[in-house]
Amino acid sequence: MVLLNRRLNTRMLLNKNSQIIEKKIKDIQFVLSDVDGVLTNGSLYVGSDGTEYKQFHVEDHSGIALLKFAGINVGLLSARFSESTSIRAKEMNVSTCIQGVLNKSKELSGICSGNNVSKKNIAYIGDGLVDIPVMEKVGLSIAVNNADDLVKSTSDLVTLKSGGEGVLKEVAKFILSEQNKYESAFNKMRERVYES
Repeated sequence: MVLLNRRLNTRMLLNKNSQIIEKKIKDIQFVLSDVDGVLTNGSLYVGSDGTEYKQFHVEDHSGIALLKFAGINVGLLSARFSESTSIRAKEMNVSTCIQGVLNKSKELSGICSGNNVSKKNIAYIGDGLVDIPVMEKVGLSIAVNNADDLVKSTSDLVTLKSGGEGVLKEVAKFILSEQNKYESAFNKMRERVYES
């Protein structure tokens, strides 16, 4: 089933009752995302000197900006440590960037207290089996389209885009549209970024 947001004509694949999902979306105050396989396509490029390269989608930065202009903060939670992720988080002004943690669910309490939110106020985006324990504890769980089948069946929503294709922007637009905050956030971004 597809959940359609008529205001922006945005869609996501729906795994559960639409009324329950719409209520969960209204409670979201923080978006937490995995990195590899969500902000990237999951590929790692490693040179002969050990240098690691990742490809991030540039539009995810505008998704983060939209969320922040709407008063919704963003964090990254990755099982792997990567300097590339640290650099990208800094570029996007993401201060909550936790890496190198396989048991991601253990980090939730600290993320909640550090951002003054409860677990039910968090939307989490993931793709791998390591993401399921977090998805089961947060308010809204979102899988990318090319996620593991078990991850998709666990999630509340499934994006139309695959990891590395601008998933975070897709999620931002969808959540903000459902919360009736998209237009206001976009206008703030236009005033402060594009017209300043």
